[in-house]
Amino acid sequence: ATSDPVIITISNRPPSVTLLQPPNGSRQFEGTNITLLANAADLDGGIALVEFFSGTNKLAEVTNVPFSFVWSNAVVGDYTFTARATDNEGAATVSASVAIQVVTNAPPSVTITSPANSQTLLTPLNLNLVASAADADGSVRLVEFFAGTNKLGEDATTPFTLVWSNAPRGVFTLSARAFDDWIGVATYAPVVINITNRPPSVTLLQPTNDSRQFEGTNITLLASATDLDGSIALIEFFSGTNKLTAMTNAPFSFVWSNAV
Repeated sequence: ATSDPVIITISNRPPSVTLLQPPNGSRQFEGTNITLLANAADLDGGIALVEFFSGTNKLAEVTNVPFSFVWSNAVVGDYTFTARATDNEGAATVSASVAIQVVTNAPPSVTITSPANSQTLLTPLNLNLVASAADADGSVRLVEFFAGTNKLGEDATTPFTLVWSNAPRGVFTLSARAFDDWIGVATYAPVVINITNRPPSVTLLQPTNDSRQFEGTNITLLASATDLDGSIALIEFFSGTNKLTAMTNAPFSFVWSNAV
């Protein structure tokens, strides 16, 4: 005896697809490049095509792994992405949607708090530069310090500081540039400082103050002079407004003969 026939249909199994990137609910900043990455598989064949969509707008299609696409220069707005995988038999599956928000990136703020604007400083000098920086929609990752266009250094941790060792003499325009954790950059309005020569010190050692000398004697004038940021070029001795002598070499002494 033969049974009645049974008719069965063995059909193609549709592929699976998951949108891995960007993370659902994430916030991205305008102007950035956003990577869309999908994982697709087919148990009874192969993946022929993966398509990426923003809403109903098709952004791209990829035929080879990795199934990814870079969406460049994103503008501000709310977006819903999906990926659609098609297998070698023509069956297609659409992934669960991923929603993201693209927002305006607010640049960081940065201020030089030390030294003060228009400050005059004396050499020799190790100048301590201090900047205050903040970012309303993220964090500050780096602050650079400049004298004119010359970069002095950088600091990636708060407080943002830098020591300018042996700062030379001159008038300098100091500025700071802050970078946030995305693409924001801000440069602070400059601080102008004047690093100038420190005057020398001089002491008249002889004769002693209020001493009594006798006429006709020879009176020795002896001076000690130092300069912290250079050298002594000249010593002059005076009696009142009358210049007695000048000399360029140590010891700085002069004998005033036949005092009247």
